[in-house]
Amino acid sequence: MTIRLKLQDGTMKEYPSEKGRSDQRMKCGEADCEHLECAIEQKRASSSSMRMLVTVLPVGTVITAAVVFFIAFESLKILLSAGIVAVIVIGDIFLAVTFMRTARRLEGQLRELQEFSQNKTVNGVPARQLHDSRQGS
Repeated sequence: MTIRLKLQDGTMKEYPSEKGRSDQRMKCGEADCEHLECAIEQKRASSSSMRMLVTVLPVGTVITAAVVFFIAFESLKILLSAGIVAVIVIGDIFLAVTFMRTARRLEGQLRELQEFSQNKTVNGVPARQLHDSRQGS
């Protein structure tokens, strides 16, 4: 599912599906649709999931780092165990930043779709939904 909007200034906006599984159904029950309400619900759920991952990831990082540090400390030198923990923390920071950027992108798309649903505008510019990819020229 991709929602396509054509703004009055000629700009095309596309909001691709964020479905994770091929068997996942939309809010309306269809596997693939162009319903604005379905796209809004899907963006809301995806954004919420990304925010949850960003919230949970630091807790997992601290627990993992502590376990690795204490296990490695027993059998390895402190410098090596600290290095392993640093790699874990840096990797998790990278993941958290990636999840945060994805959540912000999804929230921006959600705001635009909600604005279109309520006012038929995107960032204040009048728009219309295209239901066929061949339209819009």
